[in-house]
Amino acid sequence: HQGPPLGSASRVKMPTDDHIYVVNGFYAQMRGKYTKPGSSIYYFSVSWNSAVLSWADFRSSVLGATDPDQAQAGSLRREICMRWEALGLPGRPTTGDNGVHGSAGAFEGLAERCNWLDAVLEEDETGQALLRAGVRKETLKAWMKDPQVDFDGEMKSLFDSMEDLSVTETLKMAQKLGGDPFEDTPNFHTNQAFIFIKPHANNEQVKALVKDSLRSMSIAIHDEGTISSAEITAKKLIDNHYYAIANKASLSKPVELNPPAGKLADFTGKFGITWSEALAEGVVYNAVDACDVLGVDGEELEQVWRVAQT
Repeated sequence: HQGPPLGSASRVKMPTDDHIYVVNGFYAQMRGKYTKPGSSIYYFSVSWNSAVLSWADFRSSVLGATDPDQAQAGSLRREICMRWEALGLPGRPTTGDNGVHGSAGAFEGLAERCNWLDAVLEEDETGQALLRAGVRKETLKAWMKDPQVDFDGEMKSLFDSMEDLSVTETLKMAQKLGGDPFEDTPNFHTNQAFIFIKPHANNEQVKALVKDSLRSMSIAIHDEGTISSAEITAKKLIDNHYYAIANKASLSKPVELNPPAGKLADFTGKFGITWSEALAEGVVYNAVDACDVLGVDGEELEQVWRVAQT
């Protein structure tokens, strides 16, 4: 079994004047927002008719652009940004802390329900439609880790290939990538998404705003509730959510990574030591372990890591 490729590494100075190499050091700070004791998210499992609202429109007009300052007027991220003080937020939203997360496509919505809500593939309506489309269960499970797939002759992230696609388009794309592209697609037109309020914005005022916004767009809420930091940590929910990043920063040890030749050459050129030499010396850490070694939290590691990148 080949491990994941190398992420982004930085050479970080230790208090002892020694150095260690940290893979995806920015991730510990992202993760810490969700795993900090007392924090939580508030989720909504939702659906709507794909003929009435496309997934691209859901992302632009309901959620809003990732950067809240660029988000469409009336979208959730824009409203939360404009009204952050009245809504009781601790600070003005940013691209990272932009109030809410929402699935980027119908397949990602399925993957997120399986992760966050323990949804069963064969019992989820989108999952059932994909299985009826002729895509094998094992393939769908593998796709949930966002692997690189052959997309018209070039390798591309699975989630990127499915981004902005409503369920009918997702079924066609799934047949193209992992089934029979000449098969008819199942007659299923319900878009199902997973939305959550991020920890920095999780309060009653924001919950009310999100509910009102969803209702006004004829988006049905099927399930909602709180997921605590304790559960997020114990079940590795945020690590699986950000799997492509977290696999290198948290879930895997550096020795388990499988960097391609180009990344190995970049590492040697940047640091003057080969990847295998650094591993042999025991000076390469993922982001979570680096916090323990350096005696810092995710916020402090991210600052050190960013400085080391420059």
